[in-house]
Amino acid sequence: MQKRAVVLGGEEKKARDLMQKLMTLRNEKVAKRKVAQEARKEEYRKKVAVNAEKKSEREKRERDEFWRREGKKRKNDGNSQEGSSGRRPKRKKA
Repeated sequence: MQKRAVVLGGEEKKARDLMQKLMTLRNEKVAKRKVAQEARKEEYRKKVAVNAEKKSEREKRERDEFWRREGKKRKNDGNSQEGSSGRRPKRKKA
């Protein structure tokens, strides 16, 4: 069986046309907002990437500096013990 065709009256036709226009405007507005938001996000991602790069460089520099100082300390400590392995001597059994 076929459905009967529904013929819209003048008021219903105008209301449906208005609703369709409103939804079209809304969808365009949402799409425009989405594009603008994506542009802002892209700019933010670039800034975060630059900051992450700077942070990793700083951490590497600090790590290298720490181990350079630590190496000097250990080298100096080793000289003062004159060949000791840095371990405690074994206890003698009674």
